[in-house]
Amino acid sequence: MNAKPSVLVTSEMASFRELWGPLLDSPDIAVEVCSDWAALSEHLTKREFQVVIFAVAESSAESAHHIAQARETLGTSFPPLLGLVTAPVPADLNHQLTRFGIDDVLTQPIDLTLLTWKIEQMTRAKRLERWAVSSPDGLIIADSDQKITFANPAFRSLLNSPEHLPFNVFDLFEDEDRESLRLATESARPKFSPPLRVKLSGALHAQQEVEVTHMSLSDHSMVLSVRPIIHFHELDH
Repeated sequence: MNAKPSVLVTSEMASFRELWGPLLDSPDIAVEVCSDWAALSEHLTKREFQVVIFAVAESSAESAHHIAQARETLGTSFPPLLGLVTAPVPADLNHQLTRFGIDDVLTQPIDLTLLTWKIEQMTRAKRLERWAVSSPDGLIIADSDQKITFANPAFRSLLNSPEHLPFNVFDLFEDEDRESLRLATESARPKFSPPLRVKLSGALHAQQEVEVTHMSLSDHSMVLSVRPIIHFHELDH
């Protein structure tokens, strides 16, 4: 894997060099411009780039659909897709783009610092998700506002309705346990904390008792590791 993020600029974005051109002067990011959609699909298949930048305008829904098709072929949401707004867009376009699998959109004015930070953040988040997907432990990623951004298959398997997650990470747990979890996660931890025994919300799973550990990330987001507690009397059923 490359030491610095590698960015692919789609062909339709190429003519808006004033938005992404400063990246060419950045020593921390490698940039390449894609020639057409066929080349984009090939790049995605080979996973040669860590972020794809494309133009967001009224015609972008069709472009996003092409990317969604490429992702479906890959069976993965990596690399992350970042849209840069180049013209006024319909109010519902962001919803459309999210449905197609777009990760984030930046509106003008866009400066180099913001763009570089967003690329690095998206690259780090996707690497973390790829690691979490294959973990046998239940893993939840939440941003600095405590919003759930990712839950791996192992965690979803603990829930009655794995497709429905609450907005706030602490809403996964019973009311009586939320305050202790909040206090435990307030302190920054570069490694997983000692386990805390709590219960999943009864609305998600009949008050399943679990052990939760957490780790803080540099952008103030966090990872929760959730392991079910098996009681011996349950093994007889």
